[in-house]
Amino acid sequence: MLEIKDIVQIYQDGQSQVTALTLPSFQAERGSAWCITGPSGSGKSTLLHCISGLLRPTKGTICWDGKVMT
Repeated sequence: MLEIKDIVQIYQDGQSQVTALTLPSFQAERGSAWCITGPSGSGKSTLLHCISGLLRPTKGTICWDGKVMT
């Protein structure tokens, strides 16, 4: 099972910070199918990068089968 708890991804853009992703909670059972949709710039790719381990979220946790990946 995939469990996401309160993840936030913030990027530094010069003198300001940009919040690229905020996701309070999400769970997906093994074998389930789900779809990520949204307008350009809404954080879809950032979420996938965090789930895959390519990007570490600024805050929050991601767990695969009970193992914390963040």
